[in-house]
Amino acid sequence: MSPLISLPFSPHLSQVAAECAPDQPWVGDPTIFPDLGVHVSLNGHTAYVRATHALGSDAGGAEGALDLEMHQYYRWNASSLENDGDGAWEPCYMDPYEGGTYPADCLTAAEGGGLNGAFGRPELRTVSRSAIAALTAGVWCPNQKVYFGDTLQTGGGMFGPEYAFAHRHSDYYQGIIPYTEYIEVAVATPVYIFGVVVGMPRGVGSIVGIRARNPAGRRGEWVRMYEAEPLLGTYGKNRDAGGPYWKWAPNVCRTHFKTDTIRIELDTSAETGAAAWSKWPSWRGHSWPPRSPQTAFEGLRLLYALKRRGPAPRTTAGRDGSSARGHLS
Repeated sequence: MSPLISLPFSPHLSQVAAECAPDQPWVGDPTIFPDLGVHVSLNGHTAYVRATHALGSDAGGAEGALDLEMHQYYRWNASSLENDGDGAWEPCYMDPYEGGTYPADCLTAAEGGGLNGAFGRPELRTVSRSAIAALTAGVWCPNQKVYFGDTLQTGGGMFGPEYAFAHRHSDYYQGIIPYTEYIEVAVATPVYIFGVVVGMPRGVGSIVGIRARNPAGRRGEWVRMYEAEPLLGTYGKNRDAGGPYWKWAPNVCRTHFKTDTIRIELDTSAETGAAAWSKWPSWRGHSWPPRSPQTAFEGLRLLYALKRRGPAPRTTAGRDGSSARGHLS
């Protein structure tokens, strides 16, 4: 998966995680080691497990040890000579033992930010088994939940340039079905999409549109797969029930073209949308395509085909009494 999270959906935490803390065996048993490649927390910063050293081994010692690679962040450098001197995003690394805050203490390679010059990879840190912890919840959340009109909202970029945003609600909060934010998600292999399943832990019912990018269209035309008013009744019931995790599979118009990017449009305003901090589980770190068309990851699942599946319907009806409008024939 190569997610392109756009505009005012920004990470609450400097960690990459699923919505819920992991429940793998190693979390509750200090004698068990996480698998290679698993994300862990080292003093509040995300790291990857690259190697493990058993208890009693020379490197492992009395309780065992792990080699960790710190997660690569990005920092904006306005004085960079790249892009005709307009600045650039540069990889940087936080030292988990120095404390500090992002971005001030996120060091680039030129500043000694943890890169091994011989290999161009982050240096590995060997730590004891007791030094690591499970990641806490990490989600995507709108920058504001009220309508901000023409006010320019900027931020993001910690996890890469594709996560930076400069956004005005007024550019999108218009028409019959207005929305305040959108998230774009790209996949490596273009496919025919015939189903979308989403999961949200909060702010459910805020999705008002799903679109697919037609690469053959003018300037990357966005074709409507689903469009309906916010499901405010569903949002209210979910809120009154204590906010259980919500999975939703709206009826969508399936694409008659292969696409590699979809856009999820949300009305997160208190004025007309779901008046809550709509949240979405983080997606980074997953691969695409999944092992089968029915298998993906929490937060978003696409049902797809590599070959076209019959004629596309012209209209659909959504769940919870909503209606979707579209024409993809």
